[in-house]
Amino acid sequence: MKKVKYIALIAILAFGLIGGAYAYWTDSITVSATVETGEVDMKFVSIATWGTGGDTYITSTHSGHNTNKASWTITGLYPGKNVSLAMFAENKGTIPVKLDDVNLTLSNPSSGIWDYVMAEVRVRKLKAGEQWDYVLPNSGQVGKLKDLDQLIKAAVADTEFEPGSQVRFGQENEPGSIIIWLAEDTPNEYQNRTISFEADMIWKQWNL
Repeated sequence: MKKVKYIALIAILAFGLIGGAYAYWTDSITVSATVETGEVDMKFVSIATWGTGGDTYITSTHSGHNTNKASWTITGLYPGKNVSLAMFAENKGTIPVKLDDVNLTLSNPSSGIWDYVMAEVRVRKLKAGEQWDYVLPNSGQVGKLKDLDQLIKAAVADTEFEPGSQVRFGQENEPGSIIIWLAEDTPNEYQNRTISFEADMIWKQWNL
């Protein structure tokens, strides 16, 4: 009987030691860590109207400096004349980025005028610390202004923009960046009108 008691006592002590060791082991694998991510910060540093085809009758106003949204209001367009819009955005963040999407907002989007307003998107890239920019391979996309979001995405494509680099819709010694005009067959009712639109450019980490 004593032998049985001794065996039971030894078993209890053994389980106590194992339980203590297990508790110590599970406590010892608790790890605390802090993961830091980079900052995505692409902003327009310059928005301008570079030309109206030499016609002072056509006017253009804009806004959006230091944001990722560029807004435009153009008045007086008619076939045979155009307006050249410029937008430079710089990567002020800490990681390389690429264009994720463009949200386009049109004034009075159901108006028939949008079937006649045309656009050409020219785009260049300026690398950080360099003086000269260069034309992106898909620059020169042409279509209707109501499809400007798709034209911009096609022109920029998956280009990587490192911190300090710029996407430039246009070049300072070359007229135009986003060129807007009315088609030759535009009805009189849509000529010399006022149009407004906003392009919201959304960026994301380059390798996602």
